[in-house]
Amino acid sequence: MAVAGTNNQIPLRLGQNDVNGLAVSVASTTTLGVAAGQTRDSTNVNQMDLATAVVINFANIGVVNGLDTGAIGASKLFFVFLIGVSLDPSGEVHPVGGLVSLSASPLLPPGYDQYRRIGWARSGAGSTLLTMYQSGNGNVRKYSYDTMISVLTSGTSQTLAAIDVSTACPPLNNMNVNFFVEFTPATAGDTVKFAPFGSTATVIPGVSGAVAAIKQSMQVPVLAKLDTATPKVLYINSAASCDSDIWVQGFEDVI
Repeated sequence: MAVAGTNNQIPLRLGQNDVNGLAVSVASTTTLGVAAGQTRDSTNVNQMDLATAVVINFANIGVVNGLDTGAIGASKLFFVFLIGVSLDPSGEVHPVGGLVSLSASPLLPPGYDQYRRIGWARSGAGSTLLTMYQSGNGNVRKYSYDTMISVLTSGTSQTLAAIDVSTACPPLNNMNVNFFVEFTPATAGDTVKFAPFGSTATVIPGVSGAVAAIKQSMQVPVLAKLDTATPKVLYINSAASCDSDIWVQGFEDVI
């Protein structure tokens, strides 16, 4: 029988790669909450069950429910993990908990040997956590920032140009990103358009200016792709003297 709140090798109640629950939330400027739930580990061999919510404290270094190494730091992207211990030959079961790391391969505390990424967290310029909200219960999670993050100011390119969104988004390929766009056309009918990084398409979605020199604003979903390890999106203004200002409202994560 599986034991709630512990790591269980058999039976495996979740399917391959499945995650259920384990919502990540910002609890304070230096702590995250992880709700109860279950997940397969990163190798799909074991299942980890978290019976009750835990708090991850960035001030706790090298231990479960803490930061694996270092310090929180300014403007950092953190991987959020559930970690556990495999069953030993005697059949003893072990508890699971949370961990944050700057690496996709965390430095696990002594005794722990399995993990699965369940989310993200980001610190701001003041070395404190930015407020962001995670929604979703399965493998697809959506993130929204309490305060949008600027990724382009006064963009004027008339050729497809890259926007680096790594200050707001994790290094995921084919990631859906939600833009908030303010576009000021030079003349009525001018546009700013968006495409995934690497695209050469000419018919792409965008924002149209209805009246010359009057700012238009709109929410625009865009697909980001990786340039090596950096998520990027392309944009293009249709004419000279157009002005594009862009913020990231949030993004979609598949865990």
